[in-house]
Amino acid sequence: MSDFKGLIDISGCDNPSRHGDVIFVHGLGGHARGTWHPQERHDDDNFWPAWLGEDFPDVGIWSLEYKVEPFRWTGNSMPLADRATNILDLLDSYEIGDRPIIFITHSMGGLLVKQMLRSARDFGKWQAIASQTKGIVFLSTPHSGSDMASWIQHIGGILRTTVSVEELEAHHSRLRELNLLYRNDEQFSQVPMLVYCETRPTKGILVVNQTSADPGIKGVIPVPMDFDHISICKVADRKTQIYRQVKRFIEKNLTTPLPSIELKEIEERHQQEVDHRFLQAELLKQEHTRNKAQHFFELGMIRAELEGSLEAWYGKPININKANFRTILNKFPGLDQVAAKAIVNNRPNDGYKSFEELVNLNQRSCPNAPWDIIEHLVVFEGSFESPY
Repeated sequence: MSDFKGLIDISGCDNPSRHGDVIFVHGLGGHARGTWHPQERHDDDNFWPAWLGEDFPDVGIWSLEYKVEPFRWTGNSMPLADRATNILDLLDSYEIGDRPIIFITHSMGGLLVKQMLRSARDFGKWQAIASQTKGIVFLSTPHSGSDMASWIQHIGGILRTTVSVEELEAHHSRLRELNLLYRNDEQFSQVPMLVYCETRPTKGILVVNQTSADPGIKGVIPVPMDFDHISICKVADRKTQIYRQVKRFIEKNLTTPLPSIELKEIEERHQQEVDHRFLQAELLKQEHTRNKAQHFFELGMIRAELEGSLEAWYGKPININKANFRTILNKFPGLDQVAAKAIVNNRPNDGYKSFEELVNLNQRSCPNAPWDIIEHLVVFEGSFESPY
């Protein structure tokens, strides 16, 4: 058995003029061939992905092989978001996204595809894959998690489960958030979906119940089938219900335009959001300018008041500005020059411990100086940002 991991060519994938691509995506512990084969064989092309290739010769049929194990002793797994990014890059390397796409998924494979499309749109780099997705087939996909995964996780101390089992727990926050996104998103909620769910237990346990198998999207009806979780994806022949309906689903949706948001409209909405944020930034800038102008106005009022007081004390007009500020202070008769410098810088000097001590000292040497004006001048100089 080959250990190849990647995108396996089943049929028609080398045809450059093919009309679209159908990609099978297995789930937890699955295999690109064995998951879909009635006898789980890995070396036999007599299985339904190949039959679809015969029925649709102008469509590329692929099957994805990737590592997703339930237990650490059988292998490792990536978190769902990381695996989605990994697979998007893989699909891009095969130029998937140049044509319409339909995904056929089993179990956790459906969750992987949902996360892939979400990441493709969010990142922008693989937007074409999201835009070109014309339909998804879900076979027993646990949209809100699996009770069996919760049970396995409960005894995980013995079995050493992987992150994939943890993320499959019933009502896991990541799955809940992903499910809510698809239910309410204008684009994703309009992607055509075909949903089938199991009704028979696997080794005594119903792995995915009908409630969890329901994506909760208007018009999408989960169809119960007489299969368990393992057999629901192993189509026996072309006459089975699932095969006939999947075939019709491909015929209907692979070449039919979606009524969802076109890429141009998405870009326009993005531009509108950018414009809105730019407008908010401009309004904030204008508000800041108004506040700064108000600040300058208030400083100007203080300056005018001080100039009036100085004129009354000096007996002549005095203009306060950044250049002559210290000169004004130094002109007070009897004011110690070192003390004046300390007052201007608003810090003690020559052993004086506080502004009040400096004022008291100089009041004794210059009792007639307007010390209230000097104090205001010191405060005013400390916030001097005026353009005067």
